[in-house]
Amino acid sequence: MNRNNEYKALLEELDETPLKLDYTLERAQMKCEAKKRRKRKASFAPVWIAATVFGVFVLLVNISPTFAYAAGRIPYLRDLAKFVALSPSLSAAVENEYVQPINQEQTQNGITARIEYAIIDQKQLNIFYTLVSDTYSRMNADPHISGVGEEKLEGYSTIFGELNAKNGDLRQITIDFSYDTVPDTVMLKLKVSDNGASADDASAQAGLGLEEGMLSEEKHKEPEIISVFDFTLSLDPNFTAKGETIELNKGFKLDGQKFTLKSAEIYPTHMRFNFDDDKNNTAWLKNLEFYVETEKGERFEGISNGISASGSTDSPMMATHMLESAFFSDSEHLTLHITGVTWLDKDMEKVHVDLAGKTAEVLPEGVAFELAKQKENGWILGFSAPSYREKYHDQMWNWNYFDRNGNEHSIGSSCSTMGGYYDEDTLQLLGSEDTPFTILALKNYPDNEVWLCPAYSRRTALDTPVSIQIK
Repeated sequence: MNRNNEYKALLEELDETPLKLDYTLERAQMKCEAKKRRKRKASFAPVWIAATVFGVFVLLVNISPTFAYAAGRIPYLRDLAKFVALSPSLSAAVENEYVQPINQEQTQNGITARIEYAIIDQKQLNIFYTLVSDTYSRMNADPHISGVGEEKLEGYSTIFGELNAKNGDLRQITIDFSYDTVPDTVMLKLKVSDNGASADDASAQAGLGLEEGMLSEEKHKEPEIISVFDFTLSLDPNFTAKGETIELNKGFKLDGQKFTLKSAEIYPTHMRFNFDDDKNNTAWLKNLEFYVETEKGERFEGISNGISASGSTDSPMMATHMLESAFFSDSEHLTLHITGVTWLDKDMEKVHVDLAGKTAEVLPEGVAFELAKQKENGWILGFSAPSYREKYHDQMWNWNYFDRNGNEHSIGSSCSTMGGYYDEDTLQLLGSEDTPFTILALKNYPDNEVWLCPAYSRRTALDTPVSIQIK
């Protein structure tokens, strides 16, 4: 069978709707895990959704080095196609030959790590790799990136998910750069641990009971590192230089608040829209429901690969918002349409909560205060809220809170579940079977009142969308 026939056979297999990835957000949310405090600002996490695989030209197998290489490694191309099928932007990138083969492999302690492909532009780096072993059936890899000579890189977020990843499965690392651009050379370090050992540790911790486990002072046992791989990835400048910035500086109003759309950035992997607010606004912008439409009626909606919004430490406002990319659409005109907005009212940056009485002066829209339980070494709090998007958990609270003296503390751990929370003390289901439930642990907090910091206060659906011409 020649390459064309091999590739055609592969595409016929991929005509079927792709399976959901093992590490989808839905599965991750169903696992109630303690979370470490994040130093960067919170963003609204994207939801992975299945999408139809974009077509690719079989002739590319013979004329394109990228696809010729890929066709020579059919199993991994199949896995890559499943990954990018869940992201319209990455699907379009593959369709347009926008994939750089890396083809680097290292073996250590019976584990082989292979970097297969990269999909890159000025602001985002997607790395696809595999871990294969005859000894370990399930492995976790903690990725770290740096510049040449392990120079520290600034202003980026790393997203990776490996829940239930099996031996030989393709894995993905997405690195978003907020301010700087993707360098031409990146050092990638993979610290690999045995997933079986980590699972045993988690089971032992769970044996304490959820509430006791969340308040436990016992430090989390770090997984034993069984292999460390160091790769030097030389990225093609033809990819890392791709992108277009359109200066706009267009003023508009949203629900009575004033904003300026400063610029739009259009990259192969995503689009970014940068906003500025008016100092007299009474609310901070937290999230947008919006899309971009071409003159042909083609729509580009919420990001499904990477972060959907970002901000800085200077303000609670999320100043940058992302969408899927119109880079490969070959369109002459783009129009931005805003249909809804999520706010944090400035008078709700801190909310007083009476823990003993289980009451709050005010709560974010739709949030119900379900649980306040004092333990020997802190408090367990529980909140429910309606799901505004299917199988999606909005972040209710930021990671900081304050005591009556104005001292700042950090939430020790938090977890979210879908379908309420079963209180083993009262034998009651708190919340409901179809609502997200968030639990917070205030470790070593003896007071009976606290000031929590909402991630948002309310949402507004616009009767008439706000439309802004981009080009």
